[in-house]
Amino acid sequence: MQFLRCGKIIYASMAVLMLVIPGVSWGDAGKHQNHGQEATTMLDDQAIFAMLDQFNAYDIELATIALAKGHSQSVKNLASMIVSDHPKLQRKARDLATKLGVAYTVPTSNHLAHEHQQRVAQLESKSGTDFDNTYLNHETSFSQEVVHTVEHKLIPAAHHEDLKQLLSELLPELKRHLSHMSHGGDHSHMH
Repeated sequence: MQFLRCGKIIYASMAVLMLVIPGVSWGDAGKHQNHGQEATTMLDDQAIFAMLDQFNAYDIELATIALAKGHSQSVKNLASMIVSDHPKLQRKARDLATKLGVAYTVPTSNHLAHEHQQRVAQLESKSGTDFDNTYLNHETSFSQEVVHTVEHKLIPAAHHEDLKQLLSELLPELKRHLSHMSHGGDHSHMH
């Protein structure tokens, strides 16, 4: 079963923290500023589900743009993998949230949403190898950030064991997608 891959916008929704605190990124998950001192905040399952949903939606949107505008076949292959894998993860996470009775709202106006709109505009303005390089750079940096966040922040913060399991199953897929990106989207080395 394939899951998701990520990039630095998104695709992503650092949960309640990102909903509430402007400027929070994936790397800031679980932290907030308290009178000038960094304090740890517990992420809850509701926030984790919201982040997964938002980041999947954003990654799918960018990959759809890459399918249409990508110059190289390797970028189109990467985008195709994302468009295939992310809806599956999104559906699986939504089904799990329903099963666990965890209601959440995906933010439409937060730091990530603003950043995503900027990224979309940036990609729409590019073409050819310039588009490919911009897309791959974005996806690589975002994926690195998401892998770190899932592994070190979301898995430890998840309350329900089923959510921990989903995130644990997701991690190898995220790393696999990142490996594809480090090879310029070329999948041939992986099969």
